[in-house]
Amino acid sequence: MELDVPSNSCSTILPESLPYQWRHVSSYGRLREIGAKWYLRADSLVLSVPSVLIPQEQNYLINTQHPDFGNRVRLVAVDDFNWDDRLIL
Repeated sequence: MELDVPSNSCSTILPESLPYQWRHVSSYGRLREIGAKWYLRADSLVLSVPSVLIPQEQNYLINTQHPDFGNRVRLVAVDDFNWDDRLIL
């Protein structure tokens, strides 16, 4: 899916602000806590976080409980996605 979201509605978490060894599975609980606090505070509509798999890339989380979710997020396009059978165990 491609979404249109206002650029001023995004907060960013930088890798250096994350817990030590944030990419390790043992940090999952702490990362989940950070995300939950962001979600509940609803300070921003979107949160940009570094990807665990490719830290130079970003993942974007959308807070569906944020007051602007219903009127500032617009679906632009939907593309088909085909799973590669090699990824299924």
